[in-house]
Amino acid sequence: MPFFKGLTKTVHNDYFFHEPKIFTHSLGCHVFAHSAQSFITEGAEMTKIISEWYCMAAAIPMGSLAPGGQFSDASKVVMGYEDSYSWRNDKGVTVWYSRLDSILSTSHVLASGTLAIGQTGALVMNSNIEDFDVTSKVGLTHTISDGYFTKLGIGAIYQKRMTGDPG
Repeated sequence: MPFFKGLTKTVHNDYFFHEPKIFTHSLGCHVFAHSAQSFITEGAEMTKIISEWYCMAAAIPMGSLAPGGQFSDASKVVMGYEDSYSWRNDKGVTVWYSRLDSILSTSHVLASGTLAIGQTGALVMNSNIEDFDVTSKVGLTHTISDGYFTKLGIGAIYQKRMTGDPG
């Protein structure tokens, strides 16, 4: 919560020069979603304080970002295209998923009893959330030590930001 409260001051004072972007991976996605949900439900005075949230290989139960889900209000801290000062065609939240993710397909399913959005995408329509299937780039890979970010490549993030397609 202190993170979001401090961020609201920065954004309120000069958003044009401070477009905060959040990159999360695996359980980091869960931590961020939980924090954002708490921030919103506690009656935040200011929402839409993050310009982009890159949610990669997310260990968040399927359906959690959808209306009525555990973290259904989490995306409210992220701007949508219509709110952005940016010329890019970003929706705000991008969920990067691999249908073959080895960790999410085993450990997450065993621990939670459900698939993760890092395997399926958020599957949410009419929102500031967009799904990107990176199965062809990362395949089974989930961990950083196995080369998740190397296989994904910074080029994919750049390409998504410029064209709307992670390639």
